[in-house]
Formats: sequence, structure tokens, C-alpha cells
Amino acid sequence: MKRVKAEKGITLVMLVIYVALITVVIGLLATFSNYIYPKLAYINSSSISYEEFNKFNVNFIADCKECPTADVSTGTNGDVLIRLYNYTSQYVYYYKAEENAIYRNNVRIAKNICRFTAMQDEYMYASGKEKTYIDVSIGTGKDESQIEYEKNIKYVLRYWK
Repeated sequence: MKRVKAEKGITLVMLVIYVALITVVIGLLATFSNYIYPKLAYINSSSISYEEFNKFNVNFIADCKECPTADVSTGTNGDVLIRLYNYTSQYVYYYKAEENAIYRNNVRIAKNICRFTAMQDEYMYASGKEKTYIDVSIGTGKDESQIEYEKNIKYVLRYWK
């Protein structure tokens, strides 16, 4: 009886199976990447929109908690001017519609702001205290037709002593 030697190494059948499996894996990766990569651009641009809103929000909240009085005015071209007064200082927020930017004391704090409106609601009563609100509507994006993030917030000015 003749002994059959064990074949060591890779056979042609195994080589064909390996090549087929690698082709399937590369095809799946290509399909997933075609689905995911276009969505990454949207995620990056929308995260920038949140950042721009947060830059304004952080500064405005800090100043509202410090200032008891405010003046809000709107220009004919869409510009908005908000002045917050304290006993010792004044903070000016200015939205320039042509630049799509918000400035705080002549320093740009937010860009890509395509919509910004503000209204002052004075003397609204909540829990027996007289409070002044500034109602701000803000939209971020490239222009009015492509708003990526929009928020409407009422900011309470300082009412305690």
C-alpha cells in the first residue's frame, strides 16, 4: 500500500475561494463608503452651525445674567442691535445681515448666521416678579433657503438684586 503524502501549502481551490471572499469584502466596503461619505459633509457643516449658535448663546446668557435693562432695535436692511445695560458697563450685540455675522462690542463672535431677529418683551410677570425678556430667533446656514439649525429662545434679563 502506497502512502499518500499530505499536500502542504495552498491549493488552487483554496486560492479561488480566498480571491472570491476578498472581492466580496472589498465590494461591501465600497458600497458602505459610497453611502457614508456624502453624509459626513452634512454632519460637518451642521456641527459648525451648532458651534456658531453656541458662541452667541454663551456670551449672551452671561451678559443677560449681569444686565437688568436692554434696548432692542431693528434696521430696515435686517440688521439687529441689542444693547444690554449694567450699572457700570454696556454690552452691544449687532447682527449685520450683509455679512451674516453677529458682533459683540465690535468683535465678531458668530458667522454663517442667515437669520436673526430679536424682540424685547418687557414686564412679563412670572412668580410675582417683574421680568424683562428678550426673544431671539436665530438660524444658521449659508442663506435663508439652506437653514441648517434654527432656534428660538427667550432670554431673561437680571431681575434679582
